[in-house]
This record gives sequence, C-alpha cells and structure tokens, in this order.
Amino acid sequence: MTPAEIQAFLEQVMQDPAQQERFREATDPDALVHMVVTLATEVGLSVTPAEVQVALGMAEPPPDRSQMTIEQLLQECRTEQTMSLWTEEAGGRVTGLVFAAANPHPLLVRLFRFLVPN
Repeated sequence: MTPAEIQAFLEQVMQDPAQQERFREATDPDALVHMVVTLATEVGLSVTPAEVQVALGMAEPPPDRSQMTIEQLLQECRTEQTMSLWTEEAGGRVTGLVFAAANPHPLLVRLFRFLVPN
C-alpha cells in the first residue's frame, strides 16, 4: 500500500471508538506498526511493516533504484553491507537484471554469471 492509502485507512479506522481502544494497547512504535498491519489484514488489505513505517514517518521510503547510477548502487551496498538483485521492466516485460553486491562470495558471482550469460 502507498503511504496515502495507509493514511486514508487509518483515518477511517480512527472513526471507530472500539478501534481507538485497540490503538491504546500499542505502547511503543513497533507495537503501533504491528497493530496497523493487524487491522489492515483483518479487513483484507495487504500491507507490510515497512510500508506502515514509511506512512507514519518512522522510516524513509526505499530509494528509487531505477534512477540510481551503478556507482550509487554499489555505494549503497557497501554502506549497508548488502546485496541487491532486481529486474528492470519496460512495457510489462523484463528487460534486464541488475545485481549489485559489496564483496560478494565467489560462488555467488559464478552462479550469477551462469544464470545471466554475458
């Protein structure tokens, strides 16, 4: 869900006094996020804790990697000591596969090269 959709959902939920009581049970930020996810799931909505954190201003939205340069992607991986793998799409079709990693294990590099020939 987008932050705006989550905000609209919360505005609707807060109109119900019984739901307001449930929110009082959330005694810390993590409990609040869990409560929002639970309430959304109860009415058939799909939302992740990360989406709720962004909507509530508790976290920054994820970067738009489609606009990042390779250097920026690699810097992000170095900073967070992570690896990222995602697809690039155009017109509903996958047009590319992007892999960025900070010091990847040699086996992973060989596997990636096997899956995505040059």
